Formats: sequence, structure tokens, C-alpha cells
Amino acid sequence: MMPVPTLLRCAMPCLLLAACAAPEAPSSQVPFGATARAAFARQAISLPSAAPVTGLDGAAALQAQQGYRKSFAEREPALRPLILGVGAQK
Repeated sequence: MMPVPTLLRCAMPCLLLAACAAPEAPSSQVPFGATARAAFARQAISLPSAAPVTGLDGAAALQAQQGYRKSFAEREPALRPLILGVGAQK
């Protein structure tokens, strides 16, 4: 029986060459980016021109926007870590 280091020295190049000889990955038939473009197109809403726009009124939207900006300006106070004393004190 061959020693382990000699066996590894013989087997390693064979394994590396076998990895390089792997068959090519199959290419997909869908053009690149088609899925992303299709998802983007599905998000669009085609409303008739006479339909009213629904959503927030101006005052509610302004208040929501100001609250959102304020949440980034004010930092929350840092929480103190909980430290438990483990061990005997003299």
C-alpha cells in the first residue's frame, strides 16, 4: 500500500484536471434581464385617464414625511448592557 503523502501527491493533480474538464453549464434560453423587465412591467398600473387618484391627502402625507425624517434626526438613547456578576467576590 502506498503511503498517504505519496497518494495525495498523485491524486491531487488528477482531481484538479478532472475539475477543469467538467462540462459547460447549460445556458438559459431567456435573454439576460427579461425576468427583471417583466417584473417591472407587472408593477405598472394602467388607470383610465378619468379615474381619480386615491391615497393620502396633502396634510396626512406631509405629516408622514416629516415623521419619517424626524426618525432619522433623533437618535434613540443607547441601552445599557445587562451585566451579571458571575463568580465569587472577596
